[in-house]
Amino acid sequence: MLTLQDCLDMCAFGPGVVDALARHEHLPCSLAAGLADELAATADGRVRLHRLLVECLAEAHRRGDACRIRELEAILADHRRRYPGTAV
Repeated sequence: MLTLQDCLDMCAFGPGVVDALARHEHLPCSLAAGLADELAATADGRVRLHRLLVECLAEAHRRGDACRIRELEAILADHRRRYPGTAV
């Protein structure tokens, strides 16, 4: 049986991206890790993931969740560094 850590170890993204995806899509983290890998496989998927992260950040701003805002800003900055051109 795979553990969550096994799933994260096999994922193209770090746990922050997987957590954001899991929260946004209302999925368990283990399934979100698989979905993240699917999205990482194509340019369109990486753009979709970027948009999702932007939506999560906007929601954190609406809630006034300063801690989550800082987390998502760092995750988004890393995503933009790793995948330039996804911010369309």
